[in-house]
Amino acid sequence: MELKYFNFRKALRDLLLDPVVRSRWLKHRSIQWALSECFNNQRYVVIGLDELNAPLTISYKNCQFFLQPIGYSSIFTAYQDYEVGILRPSDKVLDLGACIGGFALPAARKCREVIAVEPLFLDLLQRNIELNQLKNIVPIECCIGPVAKFGRERKICDPIDFKSLLSQWGPFNCIKIDIEGGEEYIEPQDLTGAEVITGEFHIYGRKKMKLLWKKWEELFLSSGYYIFKKGRNSKEEFRFTIQRRS
Repeated sequence: MELKYFNFRKALRDLLLDPVVRSRWLKHRSIQWALSECFNNQRYVVIGLDELNAPLTISYKNCQFFLQPIGYSSIFTAYQDYEVGILRPSDKVLDLGACIGGFALPAARKCREVIAVEPLFLDLLQRNIELNQLKNIVPIECCIGPVAKFGRERKICDPIDFKSLLSQWGPFNCIKIDIEGGEEYIEPQDLTGAEVITGEFHIYGRKKMKLLWKKWEELFLSSGYYIFKKGRNSKEEFRFTIQRRS
């Protein structure tokens, strides 16, 4: 379960002070029921998947997803984290690190075509594409760097050169990047053909990555782009949008 946005302090306060929650574990003597109420108070739903006869789906902004813990939060955050709203019907989009389709699916609803690159969860991505009956997403199982990673998942890859990817599938109007540090294998000048570059940049405390972001900034600013940093802005990672589209 994705608990990135779950407030554990609030859950503890609810266990101690919320009258409904307290009655569940004091009166009915069910800590499971009480914890479920804590999740409900924060708009989480606890479901025993082994008790279901069919897979659950969730619908958000005209897209459907099979309910699963991997990439769950990306279903709801694509619009605020990445520039889905700026896409145009004529756009061709490259989604690097598509995961289960949190960005690729809503992007495909708005634009001409999406090339969705995903090395770890291609089967989950394909299921969601089929669920939405979208014909303008091309899922590709490949990786920009030698190791694909997401949370605890790791996979040694035979990496594809980013220039080769562009020459085979491009050009692209918009490129979304969220590849857990794989940005170091992308030369910023290879991105300058796109009008919009959006994604997440991973520093991980490495001087090399800090210098790489500085290189990105200098190149894009000198090429007439605007740069917006947003989100956590931490020393580890931050979200960004680089654009020259009005």
